[in-house]
Amino acid sequence: MRWALVIWMSASIGCGAEGADPCSADQASAASTVGCNGPAPGNSIARNEFGGACTPDPAQLPNEPPRQGSCRVSLDRCVGGSQQLAGICLRQCEAADTYVSRGSCPLGSRCFTGIPKGNNFCRPDCTMDSQCTTAKCDAEGGCAPMPP
Repeated sequence: MRWALVIWMSASIGCGAEGADPCSADQASAASTVGCNGPAPGNSIARNEFGGACTPDPAQLPNEPPRQGSCRVSLDRCVGGSQQLAGICLRQCEAADTYVSRGSCPLGSRCFTGIPKGNNFCRPDCTMDSQCTTAKCDAEGGCAPMPP
């Protein structure tokens, strides 16, 4: 009976590195964590939803943190783009000690700690441009806004 209790307690509590962030990576190994937070959402995301195309706020100034623009959820920001070129709705997330983390990101995305800190966004995972609504998958395996 005593051994059964020990085995049950070990299974309940967990052993090893349980709770470790599977998305944790530095900038050089960011692409190796694609898929750590679920499957990539793909390019069929609705406009103004997380990972979808958006229109930036017309009052957005250069060098100013991104604003919500046409993104539907208040935590999302329309990053990149212009009034002629669509941006991408990205969700703000908590900075981690590593460049990439799971953060509080939706499934299929990862949190990238920005420079300067505080400019942190969840970006949908990808392995090729065609998996992003912006048609831009960067070397870190995240959907990114198209350059202006």
